[in-house]
Amino acid sequence: MRLTPHVPPGEPHPVWWKAGLEAALPLVVVVGGPRGGLPSLLTRLAGRGYAVVASELPGVAPGTRPYAADSWRLLPELIDRYATSAPRSGVHVVGFGLGGHLALRAAAAEQRIGTVHTVGAPVSGLFTDLTRLLTLPVGATDVLARATGASGRDMLRRRLAGLAVTPEELRSVAATVRVGVVTDDPLVPPQDLALLDLLLDRAVFQKLRGSGSGPAARPLRRWLSAGLPRSRTRAATAPR
Repeated sequence: MRLTPHVPPGEPHPVWWKAGLEAALPLVVVVGGPRGGLPSLLTRLAGRGYAVVASELPGVAPGTRPYAADSWRLLPELIDRYATSAPRSGVHVVGFGLGGHLALRAAAAEQRIGTVHTVGAPVSGLFTDLTRLLTLPVGATDVLARATGASGRDMLRRRLAGLAVTPEELRSVAATVRVGVVTDDPLVPPQDLALLDLLLDRAVFQKLRGSGSGPAARPLRRWLSAGLPRSRTRAATAPR
């Protein structure tokens, strides 16, 4: 069911899955990741007593603007709409790929975000050392091009330039950030992890095997669930 919350006229919102919003439950927002692998994770989170909203990335969802420097504003908009009946503090965000990048930038400005989980989230290297594009697998380049609306490698370089999460932003993140580290992730060089470790006040790193880092993987679901406090109220609602 596609929704249209508080966004500019003519831009459909990229929400595609939601559950537990009828009760005053703590909110989990999931951004990015392939739809095909996410339902088992979303259902698990809802079963643990959370209100859950899953959103595609700006630029990936049909009719939305390309992923850009202001795309992080998606998260405050989702919180404004869906956390109205739940506690206004302690919203949890799970971000895959650029969804994790978006979550970090949002957490720097949005104090209602209490925890952030990232998996495969680029931070700086991809955006500042644009020669890395030459080493990316075709699939990763295609995802970046689709999200940013770039029609070629040169345009993709221009679209990615300036998107790095700055040291000032990282220092402003008050949320606990749990980082899923995928071995040899082409989007996340070791320097990105070192930057997070150095500048975030509260960062927890968890190594994930490449084959076990997809949204449908049991190890990932267990790690994400363990990083969220169990809600006192179990959700009994079905996803809508």
